[in-house]
Amino acid sequence: VIDVFDAEPYVRALVQCDATTFQIEPGTRVDILITETMLPALQDEPQVAVTLNLAPQLAPDGILIPENIAVHAGLLNPRRNMERMLDLENKIRDHYFLLRPIFEWNKQTALQQVEANNAGAFPEVTVEIPQDVSAVYRLLCLFTKIQVFESEVLDYWQCHLSQPAPLMMLELEKKPLQKASFQYQSGEKPGFRWELF
Repeated sequence: VIDVFDAEPYVRALVQCDATTFQIEPGTRVDILITETMLPALQDEPQVAVTLNLAPQLAPDGILIPENIAVHAGLLNPRRNMERMLDLENKIRDHYFLLRPIFEWNKQTALQQVEANNAGAFPEVTVEIPQDVSAVYRLLCLFTKIQVFESEVLDYWQCHLSQPAPLMMLELEKKPLQKASFQYQSGEKPGFRWELF
């Protein structure tokens, strides 16, 4: 790729390493950091860990791409979603219901984690599940929206990274559920740990 685009003069080095621990050469100014290390809902990929390591090594006015990753807890109506996929006129919009944001990841939030010395500890977020809504939207999911750069946004369903990550069908529970708690955890198997109650 570098050869095809005649980019050799702009490449200082190619380094094969663990990006969660890599240290950029001291005195080197990094203006743009692009990390493409994620799956939907930040599950099973080291996007957060890579950013925690590399964002502090950016220049003060450096740019992180993607600029922002927002994860929402929400509910999906599987039948309406199937109808949406078959809707050639793209009229169906009532196939999902967002509950609330549970995680936002960008340069600022990464640096706040590092400054607070909380690299691996993220807050737990509790989400209310309205009974009237959960009667219609039965599949609990995580929804990911990615602001790549400025106005370039990957909204829900626009690529495989923004496909909803299903967690469970609420109707499988014997009693009505009122709340769900979510907490992002890094480590060998990163992702959201969640509980219904």
